[in-house]
Amino acid sequence: ITPAKAVRDAMARLASELTEAGATVDTPALPFAFEQYFSDYLRLLSVMINQGMPPEARAEAAAKLREAGDLVSLAQADGLVMDAAGYIALANRRAAAQAAWRGFFEDWDLVVAPMVPDVAFPHQTAPFQDRRLVIDNEEVSYWMNIVYPMLAIFTGLPSTAFPAGCSDAGLPVGLHVDPAHQPVTL
Repeated sequence: ITPAKAVRDAMARLASELTEAGATVDTPALPFAFEQYFSDYLRLLSVMINQGMPPEARAEAAAKLREAGDLVSLAQADGLVMDAAGYIALANRRAAAQAAWRGFFEDWDLVVAPMVPDVAFPHQTAPFQDRRLVIDNEEVSYWMNIVYPMLAIFTGLPSTAFPAGCSDAGLPVGLHVDPAHQPVTL
């Protein structure tokens, strides 16, 4: 997902300031397939937050999610009904992602990313699956709020959020930095 213009502008300002201070700033490719990484994070999150549900309820919820057919819903459905073999395969992909980050941080000291794709937005009370965000006039799933934080969360990287100015409307923009560090294995 492309972050909102206000977030992109904040990232550009920070990149300019860091460059002026003598840092090497670039946009290297991430060391993994982003969509797979995000899907695996959603699968793991689904396993973790739904482990107390009875198997029948998980199967019913997974079937409903599969009807939506989008990346987020399909990954969540997978997590709801994941068996031990699927979980071990997921853990292996997570370990591979941790190794990919270790390789990445041999050449780079840190990654700066948006905290969320946009500035503050109105509170919503609809069921989570029905919530939507409007980012630069494009409607996206509310689940896109976790796209950028999951970069660190999925593999246990340390991460620090920080303010990066305000949008033209005066709303705060948040970024996060993930420094070079050995990911924590849980």
